[in-house]
Amino acid sequence: MITLGGITLPNDMYIVPAHGWTGVVAEVERSLGSSLIIWENNIQGGEVFDLVCTASMGWISYSVLMQIKALASVAKATYTLVYRTETFTVRFRSEDPPVLDIEPIIPRKERTDDSHSYFFGKIKLFVLP
Repeated sequence: MITLGGITLPNDMYIVPAHGWTGVVAEVERSLGSSLIIWENNIQGGEVFDLVCTASMGWISYSVLMQIKALASVAKATYTLVYRTETFTVRFRSEDPPVLDIEPIIPRKERTDDSHSYFFGKIKLFVLP
């Protein structure tokens, strides 16, 4: 089961990158004498990932999209993401717009979305410690 802020999402959604987070950050510079200077440390929180659904699986209905959009429209808010057996405290990555990178399955010239409209794309999230 996948829920975000109490909203049930399609079970076919998946996280990208799935296993890219290590909790280690580093910065590497070169001194004037050409030696490498490496700063490295463990951090808590700060993982970024996208919840993704594709044109072939995990479609989001218009009503669910509007609920997610309402959550994403609240500044400084945090939400609980339940992703199968894991639970995260997340916020929307507003610093990386568009936070909802969503497209309709069937593109239309006019903006008449209704209960028969479905969408795919990604929801950009930031995990808090």
